[in-house]
Parts: sequence; structure tokens; C-alpha cells
Amino acid sequence: MIQQNYGLPLDLMNKAVVMVSNYLPAIIEKMKIQLAMHDWEQVVDTAQRSEFTHSQFFVTVVYRCNHHMDQFRQRPG
Repeated sequence: MIQQNYGLPLDLMNKAVVMVSNYLPAIIEKMKIQLAMHDWEQVVDTAQRSEFTHSQFFVTVVYRCNHHMDQFRQRPG
């Protein structure tokens, strides 16, 4: 159900990133959609890919930290 709500916006952001691979606003929006979908692996993957073009892009670090914090919170015990 979550993926159905975000499928079209994610598709549009994917197309924008393909058309202009270093267009930072599209990369950020794509990561926001992936976060809303709780697709942590894709958030990390997108962040890592954007680091190649935007080596000083601090937002990728924030998203990666959020991912790791979420994993820590989900640990049993």
C-alpha cells in the first residue's frame, strides 16, 4: 500500500535522475520518497551513488545516519 502511494512520484524522480544524473534536487526528493516508503536499502544506495557526484553533499550523510539509527532502534533487546 505504501509503495502504491509513492510509485508515481518515485518513477518521476527516477526519470529526472536519469535525464540529469547530477541534479541534486531530484536526488534529494528521490531519497525523501524512499524514506517515506521505509525502503532503507534504497536510501543508502541512492546516498552512496550521489556521493560520487556530490562528494561534499552532507545530506547523504544525514540520511545514512537516519538509516543506521533506525536499524539500531529495531534491534531486539
